[in-house]
Amino acid sequence: MMVSVSRSKLREEILSNQNEKKYDPDSSPKSWEQYAASYKHSYSLYSEFGFENPEYATWENCNYVNKADIKVTYQRLYAFSRDGGKFNAKPHVFRLGGETDWNFKEAELQENKFGRLSKLIKKDDSKKNLVECKNMYHTLLNFSIMPATGNVQSVKSKGYGDYLDRFDSFVAIISDYYLKNNTKLLLSKSRRNGEALEKYFSNFKDVYDYFEQHYLIDNQKYVDRLVSSGKQKIETEKDVDRYTSLAKEYWKLKENSLNQL
Repeated sequence: MMVSVSRSKLREEILSNQNEKKYDPDSSPKSWEQYAASYKHSYSLYSEFGFENPEYATWENCNYVNKADIKVTYQRLYAFSRDGGKFNAKPHVFRLGGETDWNFKEAELQENKFGRLSKLIKKDDSKKNLVECKNMYHTLLNFSIMPATGNVQSVKSKGYGDYLDRFDSFVAIISDYYLKNNTKLLLSKSRRNGEALEKYFSNFKDVYDYFEQHYLIDNQKYVDRLVSSGKQKIETEKDVDRYTSLAKEYWKLKENSLNQL
């Protein structure tokens, strides 16, 4: 079944303003429309989550309720598990959220990933590649699902301690988990939901299976290069070039995969 989205749409910026509300683009109505289409035949747990009817998760009276949160600027939508007790999440039902894969955000202070990387480069080609990556930041090709229960996003954000929200480091952390080299890091921000995350991750046999089902790319050699890169620091122009090259390759691979679904 073909996913009904053109090549250009996959690379267009997804804006925050949708349906008279502001959303985090990766968890917005437009993004969930794409998730519902692209994961339907590629993600083994699709039928167990509400992809086609994403909900808000506003904390109210010791529970999550399905209504917009007036306390935040940007809303987020989630796909909840249809079986409330399946993953034993606490205090509520296990849920998936949208996530921005490669973070090239241009902002202030700690959030300025683009600025931190920019300081390391001088060559025009390196600057050009980094700008191209920044322009892909809020696009459908750069959005994927991630467990929202268990605060996995914070693990990705910290990585191995550089707080660059590196996608390659996150894949390396997942690889370590499945190889049992370091099972604690992936669960380190989970608080009461470590068991729930372990149950979720047990549905995938290894990092390659997890990667294919969440990022829609079946390419073990590419995953191996991500893992290798993710364990290296980014301190030089060469490091930035390696990182942006992997990002651009990722979007090409994912684009090809989506066009074949």
